[in-house]
Amino acid sequence: DGYVVPGRDDDAGRPVVTYTMMAICGALWLLTTVAPRLTGVLELVPDLALHQPWRLLTGGFLYLGGSLLDIGLGLLTIWIVGQAIEPAVGRRDFLLLYLLSLLGGSAAAVLWSRASHGSLLVSGASAAIWGMFGVLVTLRPKGWSKESTSGLWVLVGLNVLYVVLIPTIAWQAKLGGFLVGERDALLHTRLFARRVRPAAQ
Repeated sequence: DGYVVPGRDDDAGRPVVTYTMMAICGALWLLTTVAPRLTGVLELVPDLALHQPWRLLTGGFLYLGGSLLDIGLGLLTIWIVGQAIEPAVGRRDFLLLYLLSLLGGSAAAVLWSRASHGSLLVSGASAAIWGMFGVLVTLRPKGWSKESTSGLWVLVGLNVLYVVLIPTIAWQAKLGGFLVGERDALLHTRLFARRVRPAAQ
């Protein structure tokens, strides 16, 4: 009833990558609050992203115009999903899954914007977070049961409600992040199975 990711002894301990992602988001929120001009250099602007590709990455760490509540909820969500995934897949793989989801969401927003000739507000780690939702749907980390995932679905539901209530938020980035996270998680299970198969024999 789901793929259980074995624990990773070499990466046991605190979820360092999760804390690092939280620290980057928090630090950039403080920096752009004190020095708003940095926002214009780092934010994801679809029309500029093809010529300034770093925006695809840095835009996923900014909370533009966000209140303390916005950044707080964002960091809390990163912490919740990180606590579930990082110890299960390991630090290296978690970092890869997180960044690929972020970039996938940013790319989806840029492609949608160019195809529709519109403008999107892409802000914060939502693409990466939704990518982690995709990972959790695909991989059931060690120790998780159907009962223990109830809190996850509440969290997903609250995020869906947030998107519905605030239509200016780019759902395209969230969808892109989710699909990339889900697909990368499937790839992760196959690669992991190949790594452990020789030892099992």
